[in-house]
Amino acid sequence: MNIICDRGDVPKKVEVLRQRCEEAGRDPATLATSYLAMLLPTESEAEAEKLLASVPPERLARVFVGTFDQIAEQLQKDVIEPGITGITLNLVRHGHVPGTVAAAAEALKPLVS
Repeated sequence: MNIICDRGDVPKKVEVLRQRCEEAGRDPATLATSYLAMLLPTESEAEAEKLLASVPPERLARVFVGTFDQIAEQLQKDVIEPGITGITLNLVRHGHVPGTVAAAAEALKPLVS
């Protein structure tokens, strides 16, 4: 089940999903979950501010910005700890830059391994 929501809503979504599984007689642990995360990898605070300024206001709560290590920390706290087991990455602004996908994979793989 891929969950698409503001990052602050993840705990509530996970709890409701668990409740619905239990109502259906299904062990929630048997349902794989993932979260769609928009990543804006940066190397500087100035670059982060510039990128965030280009994001529509209604999407800001779904964006993870910073170095890949900082993004990994944010995803751990806001997505993995509340109970999501996988991540779908959206690198729309940087996915075409050579090495970006590999760097994302290297930094984020420990979160879901």
